[in-house]
Amino acid sequence: MDYLVNRQSRCDSDIVGIAPASGVWAVYSDASGSEFRSRVHLWGVRHDGTVVPLEAYKDGLVDASTEADNFLRLDFDESIEG
Repeated sequence: MDYLVNRQSRCDSDIVGIAPASGVWAVYSDASGSEFRSRVHLWGVRHDGTVVPLEAYKDGLVDASTEADNFLRLDFDESIEG
């Protein structure tokens, strides 16, 4: 089943670098209120040192997970939790 991430292309001009993400998932809600996860592929590093989770799509777009209207939270695989 395909789920829709309510994404809007937004360019974060503060991003000055990227780093790979591993074991990180963005959690979203669908129209019925059910939750689904999508893999976070990259961390965008901002000029102030903070990071933003990024997802890459087949169509070539890269969006910040936290900018989606239906974003709920980030989940981390147990193997990387501290």
